[in-house]
Amino acid sequence: MKKLNLLLGILIGITILSCSSDDGNNDNPNESNLKRIKSLQIMENGSLVRQYDFEYENERLASLTEVGDERIVFSYSDDRIILAEEFNFTGSEYNQLDETTTYTFENGLLVSDLEEFIQGDGNRHQYDFNSNKQITEYAFFQCPNNLNDCTPAGSRIFEYSTNNNIITETQTDNNSNIVFSTEYSNYDDKNHPFAGIDIETRRLFWNYFQSMNFNNYSMLTRFDSNGTETGSSSFTFTYDNDDFPTEMIETNNTTNEQTVYIFIYE
Repeated sequence: MKKLNLLLGILIGITILSCSSDDGNNDNPNESNLKRIKSLQIMENGSLVRQYDFEYENERLASLTEVGDERIVFSYSDDRIILAEEFNFTGSEYNQLDETTTYTFENGLLVSDLEEFIQGDGNRHQYDFNSNKQITEYAFFQCPNNLNDCTPAGSRIFEYSTNNNIITETQTDNNSNIVFSTEYSNYDDKNHPFAGIDIETRRLFWNYFQSMNFNNYSMLTRFDSNGTETGSSSFTFTYDNDDFPTEMIETNNTTNEQTVYIFIYE
């Protein structure tokens, strides 16, 4: 999911709302009664620069499409995603298979996945959870020649508040040295835009936009390997009557550049 990782990286800002307390309410919502996101549109300087469409089948996320670029199609077994196939857009269809990712679950938890590129190389990922079934560490391995012979390449480590929202994300290298870290603060008590997608599916994207959070942050701050601040972004939201965000404005606090995210629901 090389290209859509860009989407998901951008989407880190989507969990943010301009808000109330540091940690928010974070009672687990009844997902079956929540809105499901249909489309995300990203605007810069008043122009649409990217759009992502979500399609569902039998109440489950069936595909995620970066319009005009690529589509990820999900396959299920016993209500759990076991396979994601990524197709590139060629001509007028999404028909060129670029990579596949297979997922392994144990006791209901995602423990590993294997990402295989069409060229034959790939990546493997392993997940650790806490007693609340939240991912605490995401370790990744590179498999340049043989998918059965992968070497450690680093990990991401997550810390949570008492209300189960992510407050710190730390990237390490293969020697456990800190590469960078990010702090998330000022959580609201509103619905996360992806709250209507089941938690097992959201776990597949957790590394990119903190989708396992139930609440949303209005500030993120970045630090380098020495703990020196390198920048920050703030976010303001517009909500509908069901407390779902319909628009988010991300402001780079260094350059004052803004990006607008528009959320459309079923």
